[in-house]
Amino acid sequence: MNELKGLLAGWQPSNNTIKQAMPANLKDWLIEADAITPMLQKAFSDWHLALVSQKWQTLLADELEPLQTDNTKAWIREIFHEGLGKKHIYAKLSVPEQTFYRYQAQLEGLGGQPIGAALFFNNPDVIRSDFSYRLISKEDANYGAACQAVTNEPLLWARRSVFSWLGSPILLTEIFSPNLPKL
Repeated sequence: MNELKGLLAGWQPSNNTIKQAMPANLKDWLIEADAITPMLQKAFSDWHLALVSQKWQTLLADELEPLQTDNTKAWIREIFHEGLGKKHIYAKLSVPEQTFYRYQAQLEGLGGQPIGAALFFNNPDVIRSDFSYRLISKEDANYGAACQAVTNEPLLWARRSVFSWLGSPILLTEIFSPNLPKL
């Protein structure tokens, strides 16, 4: 558990120690850089996206640096990936104000579509950063409610990355249920 102490303190860049510490059933989910929706559709015949909210909110302090902004106002979209009657992945999209207004029509038009498949993965103008990882407690002030909605487990693996759309940043944070099947 010593190698994971840093993951409890905050977001850490990907490295071999972190990858080796990942649970076997979650490793493929956590390191997959392509759209996660096809993986979910394969694992769960009744997969669907449940939109929790999309509204203006204040960015978390640890979101400012990866988004390269001092402006705390952002359009936030929160969803759950669900299947077999359970929530499996919580996802939070944090879009800085300037980025939102540049891509407002596309973002507001998402509806129940996953953002990766709808806007990012077939778009040559979008570049994804490497992942950062973190273990999040269900007691966490920022993500605790999302964790509790996914499982009763005390710690959950999370990842995040920045999508740069023609230089405009969008942060995607995902929290994974420990009960996802091994791929």
